[in-house]
Amino acid sequence: MTTSTDSQRGFTAIEVLIGLTIALIVLAGVMSLYVSTVRGNSTAYQQAEATSLSRGVLEDLRALTVDEIVTEYGALPIAREPLPVTTERGVDYTPYLTVEEVATDTALVRVRVEVEWTELGAEPGTGRDHALRTEVIRNKVDLL
Repeated sequence: MTTSTDSQRGFTAIEVLIGLTIALIVLAGVMSLYVSTVRGNSTAYQQAEATSLSRGVLEDLRALTVDEIVTEYGALPIAREPLPVTTERGVDYTPYLTVEEVATDTALVRVRVEVEWTELGAEPGTGRDHALRTEVIRNKVDLL
């Protein structure tokens, strides 16, 4: 009985190594895409939290007349000291409130809320700082 080596099937070690190399390259690309997606989702979530915080402050002020705002915070222009807020995810947001008369029309005031934050785990000033500004122009007499 004779056996032929031509009839044996299988892969050589080089074919297996080439296949593993290609699989690792594809896997590295998928992992890179995954990391980018997670980072993008995190940034979007932080922007949504900052927007919610900013709108909350504006909604609180919307219920007050300008006279009530001046009574509570002082004379115009108002530049309120920041009140840092830390969320359950550990991100520190710093909202700043500014209320000032509009230069072209003293019957109007500009109410601005600026929220600043740094990405989780990053040091401030490392290029991962963010700011969101929301403002409304309102009449001094009317509620908004």
